[in-house]
Amino acid sequence: MIAEALSALLALLHSWAAVRSARGMASLPRPSGEARDGPLVSVIVPARNEEGRIGDCIRSILSQRYREIELIVVDDGSEDRTAEEAEEAVGGDERASVVRAPKRPPGWVGKSWPCWVGYLRSRGDLLLFADADVRMDPGAVGSAVRLMGELGADALSLIPRFRCSGLACGSVELALSSAVRLFGPYWRGGWLFGAFSLIDRGAYEAVGGHRSVRWSLVEDRELGRLLSEAGFRVVIARSGGLVETSWAEGWGEALEAIARISSADAPEPGRADAVSAAVALASALPPALALLSPAGLVALAAELIHASLSLLWEVDAPLASVPLAPLGGLVTALGIALGSRVRFGGRPVSWRGISLSPARPGGRPG
Repeated sequence: MIAEALSALLALLHSWAAVRSARGMASLPRPSGEARDGPLVSVIVPARNEEGRIGDCIRSILSQRYREIELIVVDDGSEDRTAEEAEEAVGGDERASVVRAPKRPPGWVGKSWPCWVGYLRSRGDLLLFADADVRMDPGAVGSAVRLMGELGADALSLIPRFRCSGLACGSVELALSSAVRLFGPYWRGGWLFGAFSLIDRGAYEAVGGHRSVRWSLVEDRELGRLLSEAGFRVVIARSGGLVETSWAEGWGEALEAIARISSADAPEPGRADAVSAAVALASALPPALALLSPAGLVALAAELIHASLSLLWEVDAPLASVPLAPLGGLVTALGIALGSRVRFGGRPVSWRGISLSPARPGGRPG
């Protein structure tokens, strides 16, 4: 009797979340056309230890049909051939430059410093911050510029499609995307994706740019929050495959990434542990209940359908990742709990070969 009741409750929960996700994602704008000319767009790509990825990123940017672009790649103390590969990919294109960031000043963490260095060298009226593992369709920049103008936005972020070649990445990304749509849905607005964030220069400068979020491990989230709080219109849109990015390939790398990402909004440890436990139970109980009763199979089916919706919008992963989504949910749950320790306890996270902690434990400076 208890198993059937729990199964019914979990089936309803995952079904409700799936319907909510479908409606929310359908409400998001998406590019429907492409500009070829317009204001100069300064594409700023911070890069650290991106050997094997940076070349494809640069070539995709320089292949844009939008004519008015400049590309600034900022090497952030890479310990591999990132800078050399970047120079090779640029190949003398006068629109592009590769610079090496000076030594990071005290109080700057994560990607804010190379983003700021790139901004200081930029000339564009529009600033496009993009991750070094991104690949853009030739129409990505032009489509974003046009959509930004149509919406009257001051900042526009396109939701990338996450490429996962392995089951660990796929299962975790399916669960994580589902959790994001549940707890911090894109359609509420007010935040940005580091993979592709197009910002009006005047708005960026008005809030102090990355210098104002230099303490944060999740600078894109905090910059979007600052812009929104200052009254600027921040829009997040579906990319429709125009922007792709890679993600963590192993369980450990995925866990560290979730801990870093969730630290931006993590509640204090007690509340975070409660949220973590709820996510863990919602993930792990349906497979367990499926072994006990037919009702459990219904709950498991609802969970897997909910997770698989991510394949429609955000995730490119092997189909075999879907039945492993409950395991990905457990990794996500643990990452949420660790994110609180990052924010309030100063727990370090591993990123691109270095250990990072927030400059000010507890979140935003007072």
